[in-house]
Amino acid sequence: MRLFSSLFGIGVALCMTGCVTYVVQPEAQPVQPVQPVQQQEETPVTPSRGSEVKRTTTELPSTETKILGTAQDKPRVAFRSLTSDGSEATFCKKVASECVQRLLPRQARVVTAPKADMTVVFDAEFKEVSSFGEYVLMECKEFRVRIIDVNEEELSSMIVIHPQKMPRKLGRDEAINQYVAPVCNELFPKLSDEIARLAGENINVEEVTFLVKCAPSSNQTDEFRREIQHIKDILDGESGILSWELSSQDADNQRCTFRVVYKKGSFREGLSNKLGLK
Repeated sequence: MRLFSSLFGIGVALCMTGCVTYVVQPEAQPVQPVQPVQQQEETPVTPSRGSEVKRTTTELPSTETKILGTAQDKPRVAFRSLTSDGSEATFCKKVASECVQRLLPRQARVVTAPKADMTVVFDAEFKEVSSFGEYVLMECKEFRVRIIDVNEEELSSMIVIHPQKMPRKLGRDEAINQYVAPVCNELFPKLSDEIARLAGENINVEEVTFLVKCAPSSNQTDEFRREIQHIKDILDGESGILSWELSSQDADNQRCTFRVVYKKGSFREGLSNKLGLK
């Protein structure tokens, strides 16, 4: 009864002082640390050959090389004598000079031996028949011709025999040199046909132009040089290629051209496809 009186008194007091509203705050929750959002790394895009694909990551190579085109070139031919001195060597040099004058530019380009695709090697054998004082009668027993490639492998050979004896001449050199014209008349038609046959059946000569795309940067020239070296390494690795040379390079326009000589039939799928840069 005493407890009830106390509660009733408290209630009356509240009514006299006015209503008091209590707002209950929810219990604070512990703050969870914010986890960083992991960015999903983009998958590198590998460009298909012969197409341009926009690169999306810096880890990809900054260059993209492809073949722009190829063009046929004429074979390069050099002449040399097997013997280096004496009347026979002089005779061979004179025959070579005559052949160079007769060889048409559309057939081949005459160069020095280190840059030749084919080298024509002459060797002559003469016999002294008789002499009268300083006048000598010489006979051309045999004139041998070999055509070799850059690896000194024989591509073809022929022998020219001029059976007719020329008259006596003053001195051995003059007696031998008078055979230059008749030997060339006998030799050149066969030699010209043989060079054309070998160029058509044994070797291919192509000028291959590459587009080397480098990303704009301060070391773009270095990238261009590195890619040219990469092309050289590829050419060196192909067994069917006889020789190659860098004909031209233009870093500003990102182009370079290689002259490639290779064995006929080595790349049935085409040189461009074989190099894997198309």
